[in-house]
Amino acid sequence: MKFEIRVRLAFLQKTFSPFLASSTLIIASFLIGFSATTAKAQLNVNARVGFGQNAPNVSRYRPDTWTPVTVYLTGQASRGTGQLNVTVHQGQRNTTYSRRISLNDGPVNETYSFAFDFPASSYMFSMGGTNSGLPDIIVQLVVDGRELAKRKFAMPVSLPSETFNLLALTRDGSGMNFLVKKKLGLVHKGVSEGAVAQRYRGMTGGNQASGQNQKLQIPPIELLYTDPKALPELTQGYNMMDAVALGDQPLDNLKADQIEALKGYVREGGLLIVSGGGDLSRLKSQFYKDMLPVDPVSAINVKNSPELEELQKRYQQTLPAPSGTALTVGSLKPDSEILLGSSKGATGYGLIASRPYGNGIVVFTAFDFLAPEFRGWSQAPSMWRDLLHSGNTAVSPRSVLALASSNRMNGNSLGLEDALAGKQAASIPPFGLVAGFLGAYILLLVPVSYMILKKLDKREFSWVTSPILILGFTVASYCIALSIKGGALTVNRAVIVEGLANSSQYAGEGQMTLYSPRRADYTIAFAPPGDLAKPFRMFVPSETYPPNEAASTELHVEHDLTSTIKNANVALWDKRSFATPISPDLGGPVLIKTVMENETSTRIVVTNRTAFVLNDCAVINADNQVVTIGRLTPGQTWKSPAPMKWTFKGTGTSVHVPQIAVNRVVDNAKKTESPQELRTHIRMKLTEALNNAPNQSGDNPYGGVETSSFGHVSNAFVGWIDNSSDPLLKVQVDGKSAAGEEVAMLYIHLPVPPNASSIVRGVTNAFQLKPDLDIRSELPTNRGSAMPGGASGE
Repeated sequence: MKFEIRVRLAFLQKTFSPFLASSTLIIASFLIGFSATTAKAQLNVNARVGFGQNAPNVSRYRPDTWTPVTVYLTGQASRGTGQLNVTVHQGQRNTTYSRRISLNDGPVNETYSFAFDFPASSYMFSMGGTNSGLPDIIVQLVVDGRELAKRKFAMPVSLPSETFNLLALTRDGSGMNFLVKKKLGLVHKGVSEGAVAQRYRGMTGGNQASGQNQKLQIPPIELLYTDPKALPELTQGYNMMDAVALGDQPLDNLKADQIEALKGYVREGGLLIVSGGGDLSRLKSQFYKDMLPVDPVSAINVKNSPELEELQKRYQQTLPAPSGTALTVGSLKPDSEILLGSSKGATGYGLIASRPYGNGIVVFTAFDFLAPEFRGWSQAPSMWRDLLHSGNTAVSPRSVLALASSNRMNGNSLGLEDALAGKQAASIPPFGLVAGFLGAYILLLVPVSYMILKKLDKREFSWVTSPILILGFTVASYCIALSIKGGALTVNRAVIVEGLANSSQYAGEGQMTLYSPRRADYTIAFAPPGDLAKPFRMFVPSETYPPNEAASTELHVEHDLTSTIKNANVALWDKRSFATPISPDLGGPVLIKTVMENETSTRIVVTNRTAFVLNDCAVINADNQVVTIGRLTPGQTWKSPAPMKWTFKGTGTSVHVPQIAVNRVVDNAKKTESPQELRTHIRMKLTEALNNAPNQSGDNPYGGVETSSFGHVSNAFVGWIDNSSDPLLKVQVDGKSAAGEEVAMLYIHLPVPPNASSIVRGVTNAFQLKPDLDIRSELPTNRGSAMPGGASGE
């Protein structure tokens, strides 16, 4: 027996030893390779939330606006395809922003840009030195299904909501510190200066109400520098900035998306101040060719020139430049304006010029504002006050719409959201139908069924007839609801396109409502794949919802070829609404020329150079005086038959849009609307949302100044884009174009007449007004928010 066992063991060993040896070798090789891969792929993530100059964990952000997040990925990587996720966790809500990345073998030192929205209402419970109510930022790297890195970051120290924020882009991260703590009397765009001054007077016990005293109650500007690698790659990442000063920072070190985001910031309404001087090579890139109000030709050094003399005369102070000052020589572009100086001077365009770009302004100084003679000049703060007052401060219809549709107001645009959902979303069966249906159900299920079965002596069949009746009425109720609610997936959209006259660039805000005939998770892509989708990759969509409803607890936005909302859950016969900025291409500008005929009235000439037919066009002033134009085809010109009053002192928080009379008969018997009826309904509700925006520029009950669309009310051109066959906001749901209608309004701010008085021109050109020669400083204090939070990783 023992011999037999030994023989069998020897046989087994001889038979299976090659297999065991090879298996052991394979397993060992796998473990060694896995260990080597793990050791090789050691990646670290760090993040900068907001803007800051120093280490990634020292930065600032502004509440109630989009906040940039820069993710730093360093270490050793192995080849693979990964996904970088930034999740904003706030209360019960998680919003995830993701980006696909490709890794190669070797060292990694990359940065990736994201942006998220943080409503101010979310932090009102965080007072008292805690981070309660502030979101956590979770950064996660997943490669080939494995989590390689994960880290959590807290919100940094916030800036006051009303502070005017200036981002300085300089080579060494300094050079403009002479503006720190200066009381320039500026507040964040969209906030009432009077409301801020009133609140600060209340806090300090002051009672002065005008002039210098009011200006001193407004906090100094916030000067920010940042790591060039941390500059946003998404347009909304600049949302907290009121102005960007582009000094000697070289643009060739920036990514293409960073440059496009900076252009997008101006297009959305930002102010970009570009430095000139003697370094002409810096101004030769395509970015400057696209943006500058001048075409640079050469550079000169001057000690005395008409431009410098006018500058010194205006600010009553000699410029300390014994060796002269370098100026950029060039020619003024046709759509540009001289702010200070004359075209007959040494430079050919004066000393300071501006140009509209989309809804924003680009200002170019012929001199280098980082030169020692300007940094050391005692009147430099006064000059910068005028420069920073040169942006577009008009009420923006896009901001009014965004504010009206968010949950930070009192549901002012619920009518628009309902209109976008379509009539079937709000339709309910008539009371008689419901009562009759329920009555028939009760009668058939109990007394009628019982009596019939009793008469037939088949009462035991109730076990069969009851389920049949229940099933039949269930199917019937579904069919009735389907006839009322419809079975089509629709996405209806409302778009506002805004710009300054004579600029071929436009800023847009689009809102959409998806109505679902079933419970499902949808993937919503903005624009189809290809070149059309590239602009949408630069924007971040968000969800809008009424204040009395909670948003979905999950939202996932993916940035790849375009921006995509992933797995958006919508209930049966329900809706979900989203908003996104857009950058529409209209094929050309709306050319507008204004000339003052007398002290109060102007004549206007409008030429449609876009590729679209514009319907129901009109011009309107701040007094709500409307001059009807009608239909403008591409290339068509309209001249005002009579002068229109030019209003230049109006301020507020709403825009004036002409109420075009429409014959819309509401037929309650109809459960759906025709395409034309739906477009008319959306247009009416969009107009109401803009004209009826409440005043949000006062103090809120928590001690802060609420953000708003406050500004001067524009004289404007308004038209409706005929784009039924070519929508501006193209949407795909689950890879297919969704049915639905789009309504697009074009809103163009009229240019100030060049022959207007200096007071009128001073609305957009502070150099026409008397300068402030007494810029004081605030004593150094800790002006950080009462809501602390270091961005240290956990």
